[in-house]
Amino acid sequence: MRRIGLIALLLLATTSATPAQDEKLPKWVTDSGGPSLPGEGVVRDPESAIRIARAVWLSYVPAEHRNIVGTESDWLNGEQATLTDGVWEVCEKPHPHIGGGVFIYITKKDARVMGIEITQ
Repeated sequence: MRRIGLIALLLLATTSATPAQDEKLPKWVTDSGGPSLPGEGVVRDPESAIRIARAVWLSYVPAEHRNIVGTESDWLNGEQATLTDGVWEVCEKPHPHIGGGVFIYITKKDARVMGIEITQ
């Protein structure tokens, strides 16, 4: 038990000694404002938007519930992505039942997640 406590203390000490905000970004990022992006954006089609949304959702839900998120194939068949004003809205395809859903908004230009909306 004492050994586990010591290991945990050492791990905590090493991780807190090098916080993420102290890490340096590559010079090309800070000097140029970042890499140049294609004019047509990086999320060019609905399938890509759905794949990104699934990755976001997997990261969002607690680990013990990730098994119910579904496979990539489930998402590609069960979700839809609609592009409006440069933002993809990813949500479940309409079903004949009453209930809420999850909406994930992703920019076409640079794949930023603009928001996650959960309705009831």
